[in-house]
Order: sequence, then structure tokens, then C-alpha cells
Amino acid sequence: MRSLERLIQLEKPGMVIMTDYGVDSRGTIDGWKQLVKPLVRYQVPFTVIFRESRKESETRRSEISEYLQGIPYYIDDPSTVPVLSATDSTAKWQLYFFDGYAYPTAMKSDATNDVKRAHIDWYRRKREGQRGDGRYECPAVAFLYPHVDEDTGTRDTSYSELIEAFLEEGDVVGAFVDYDDGAIRTYEDRICIVPTGKENEVQGARIIGIYEDERRLGTQVRTLSGALDSYAFEPSLAKCDYPIANGTFIQNALVRDWDDARWQQEFETLAAAGMRYLVFAPLLHEDKEGKTTAPYPSDIPGVSQRNEHDVVDACLRNAELAGFKVFLGLNFNEHWWASNMDPEWLYGQMAIGNRVASELYEKYGRKYPGACYGWYWVWEVANVEVFAHADGQRMLANALNVNLDYLNERYPEMPFMLAPYMNYRIGNASDYAKMWKNVFSMTHFKSGDIFGPQDCVGAGGLGMEHVQEWFAALGEAVKSKPGLRFWSDAETFEQEFWTSATLDRFVRQMKLVTPYVSGIISFAYSHYYSPLRGDDSFHQAYMHYVSTGRLPITEELPPVADVRITQLEGVIQLTWAPPKERDLISGYHIYRNGVRIGNIQFRKHGDAQAQFSDDVGDGRALYEIATYNTVGRESIRVPCR
Repeated sequence: MRSLERLIQLEKPGMVIMTDYGVDSRGTIDGWKQLVKPLVRYQVPFTVIFRESRKESETRRSEISEYLQGIPYYIDDPSTVPVLSATDSTAKWQLYFFDGYAYPTAMKSDATNDVKRAHIDWYRRKREGQRGDGRYECPAVAFLYPHVDEDTGTRDTSYSELIEAFLEEGDVVGAFVDYDDGAIRTYEDRICIVPTGKENEVQGARIIGIYEDERRLGTQVRTLSGALDSYAFEPSLAKCDYPIANGTFIQNALVRDWDDARWQQEFETLAAAGMRYLVFAPLLHEDKEGKTTAPYPSDIPGVSQRNEHDVVDACLRNAELAGFKVFLGLNFNEHWWASNMDPEWLYGQMAIGNRVASELYEKYGRKYPGACYGWYWVWEVANVEVFAHADGQRMLANALNVNLDYLNERYPEMPFMLAPYMNYRIGNASDYAKMWKNVFSMTHFKSGDIFGPQDCVGAGGLGMEHVQEWFAALGEAVKSKPGLRFWSDAETFEQEFWTSATLDRFVRQMKLVTPYVSGIISFAYSHYYSPLRGDDSFHQAYMHYVSTGRLPITEELPPVADVRITQLEGVIQLTWAPPKERDLISGYHIYRNGVRIGNIQFRKHGDAQAQFSDDVGDGRALYEIATYNTVGRESIRVPCR
């Protein structure tokens, strides 16, 4: 009882779930009278999952249940309990309690509440009835007892069939199973199975944390002396109908002049596209000349404010209103790109990052607690020579730990994310995965932190044909660090031309990584697809994909006309007449001897130039011009020699 009361004080739970093992001896009702006192005193809603023990207590569960029904905050008949939003009555999660004795007659069994066929049928009917309301898409947590044969110790088939039903319906993220054996494990990376009982052995409680607008949970056994077996789980995207990005990066150059109205417009756009995360980075930047700037009023010596107003405050203020979660990027120094990296310099940079984090939290963390969600480590690690060997990997791990140790101690609820880079031309997937596995073994990532590599398609580090191999290898490395979440940073641009990637490529990038990751964040929707930057055709086509799982089917595109070629002082000049139906196209592709050498894209209809210069070609080459649209459809190529 003292442990229960102290744990309630420490954890301040929204609900307590108890089994009837709390009192399993003579004087049962008197025992329960004592046991519920802390729950009533601290006004904690609670329920009880009854289970018959082999040696029944002297008081039948019906008598216990009758007594508890008169206790304030007791939730009776808890077959399904919704968990509501922090701000309104919207159901965000559901809790399923597979207690045969607490359910309607159709679910009751004769002797125990072990998983039975009736439970499975009830669950499927429940899901069918939810299809018409907003709770159908809610993630869920289930609590159950599998039947275990006393002679063989094996579970009966109903337990496995219930897990299969969870997989088919897709809502249950975690199942907390009494009398299950072994460690926490997953089914198809979509459901985690958490055995309960250890908390009873150590006189503690299993803490379950669920997150609003996120399909993930965290759990640990909490005792008065500390936490045991911390674990975080986020389901893989592998079996989802179609992947969508759950957030975007954003940078100061884009947002420095935005007022509140413009911020709200952007958040409305991102929310409509299914996003809920924003990464704002970097928030302290030192250039090659040593000038250090920040988009907020920093008190760190030598840092000047980059903008007239506080952009970080504007971002977080509006993110809080819009319900977005923001990763705050720490510091970055352009000397990172030097190949002769000095460890002491690097550790000093990490110490600066700690000062930035502390300052940001003091200025904004308490002011905008809903929006200040996590930290982003801005430094882009690649498979370069300096990290190919043990010394470099140890240096990298030490640098990460300078930040991780500081942040974990002070802000343990805020996840830490990094997004490394990779280049198939200078290494291979296997070696890069081994490098990270070794780094993970030395770093102090906590459960819930995020490893989200760039897919490198936009910048050219990987071709589409490489993505699966590299993400499969990195996914195995991530599994060596329990609780570390694996995301993808999907690039939305073509660095060769600094244009927006067509959506067919972006969607394919996301589909290639879904067997391995549990989340996808874009770099960067706001910069390349936002309708508020001009042409809204990219956003509208993506919205069609978000709604239907398919990009829109577009009509045949009109070609250009009257292509002309001139040559002056070794420079080839191409000109053409745009098609009359200009609103159907997003730009022009230019080819030389079948190889694309140019991409002229316009953000507003009609503002793209209809000309192209080639200073490395010659008059004997075959040039072709084609129009294209947002989903990657291309017109016929119009030739010119």
C-alpha cells in the first residue's frame, strides 16, 4: 500500500489498472477497503481486471465487484475505455480489457477470463461498429490473459488468433499480457507484446505512456528505487495501406518574415496533408568566417540575432495553437565539413549545443509545453573516412554523449533525433550499418529517441535502386539499440537543379522505406510543395494521394512548339514556344542526346523562362524539350538539332 501511494504521487497517472492479486487471502473486503484509499485520496480513476487464481479467495469476485461499484473513481464494466484529447472530448486512444467476468453475458466464460473465442468475436464486432465514428482510426492498448495449459505450459490457440485479429484490424499497438513469458517482443513490428508480472516481483507498477496524435507507447517497471526495463515502441509502416509523411523540416530563410497569419496558414496546410511534426533547424549557426547568428534573442556571448523579431517564439506560439510538435535544432558550425576534424573542437561544439538547449528551454519550454517536443542534432554524419575506423566512431559516440547525457538528465521526456547522410560512391550499406551499430553500442540514446537517416535521393547520395538495401542494413543496426525509433528523412528536391521533386518520385521514396521504418519526415514539404509559395498543384496532387492512396491520373500533356537552336561563341541557346494550356504543366525538361541536362520549373503558372543555354554542348547534339507536371507525367519530347 505504501508503494502504491508513493508511485501515485510520483507518476500522477491518468488511470490505474489493477488485478485481483492485490488481495488474495482471508479478509478480502477489508483488504480492498485499505487498497483503494490512495486511489480515492488522489482522485485516480481505476479499474480491476479480475482473474480466478487456482486457489480462490474466500470472497467471490461478484462480492468484490459489488463493493467496488460503490467506490468513487472506480470504472465498472470496462470492456472499452476511450482516452480523450487533452483539449477536447475527441477520442485519441482506446483501452481494451479482455476480462470475461466484466463483460456482457455473451463474453462470459464458466471459470476464468482467459482469452476465448467469444473475446475474438466481440473484438471484431466492436471494430465493425466503430467504422462509422472517429474512434475507428484510434490506436489502442489491450490487456488480456492467455489461457495456459497447467500441464504443458503452452497457450491455447485463441490467444494467437486474438493477436492475428489485432494485426488484421490494425488498431492495437501494444498488448499487456499476464502470464506471458520472456521479454518484450513484437509481431511483424506492428504490435508489441509486453509480459506483466515483473512489477509484482519487485513491488512496483508497470507504467504505460501513450502519446496524443502518435501511434507509439513507452513502458517501464517503476519501483520506489527507480525504473527498470524502459521500452519504447512505434509500429512499422510496413503493413500500412500507403505511407504519408508525418512532418517536415523548416529553415529560418523561409520563415523569417512570417507573421502569425502566415504561420497558421502553413500549419493548416501541413495538418491537411497528415503532418504533425516540425523540425526547425539550426537555431544557432556559425559560418566559415566565424560569425554566429540565431533566429531568436540569444544571451550566449558573441551571438547576434538574425531577424528583427523572435522567429522561434512565433513558430512555437503558432505550433501550440495548431497542435504541432516541434523538434528544436541545436547548433551547427560550417567547419564540420573539414575532413581533419579535431575531437576537442567537436566536443566544444557539443557543449555549445547544450547551452543552446538550456537557453531554448528556459525561454520557450515552459511557455509552450505542447509545442516544445524534442531536440534535433543538426550535424550530418556521413560514411566518410573519418568515421570508418574505431577511433572516429569513438569520437562520434563521445560527441553525441556530450549532448545526450546533458539532455537526458534535464529533459528526459523530450526525444532526441538525428538524420545522418550516406553516399553509395564512397562506401557500402553493410559497412555503414556496422559503423552505426558500433556507435550505438557506445552512445546513451534513451527509449523514444529517433534515428532518421536522409534517404539521400534528392541530394544524389543514393539512387532509387540503392534505398532499400541501405535502409534494410541500417534497420538491423537500429534493432541493436532497444527503444531507438527508426524514421526516414525523405528528400523532396532535386539538388542537381534545385527544383521540387515530382510527386511520383517522392511517393516511391516513401514506399521503398516502409518495410523498415516507423515514421517519415520530409525535407522539406514547406520549402518545395507548400501551396503558399506559389503554384499549388504539388500540394493538391499530394492531397489527392493522402486521401486516396493514389496520385491523380492526369491527361496527356501538351508539348512545346517552335523549338529553335542558335550557337554563339560555343554556347548553344535553345528557345521554344510554351503550350497554350500552360496551367497543366509545372516545367520543362531539356535533354541532350537522350540525357536530361536541364529542369526549368515554375512556382507560378507562366513565370518560367522558355529558353535554355548549354555551354558544354555542340551543334551536332540532338536536343529535346518536354513539358512535365507535378506527378511526373511528361509530354512527348520535341527534338531540335
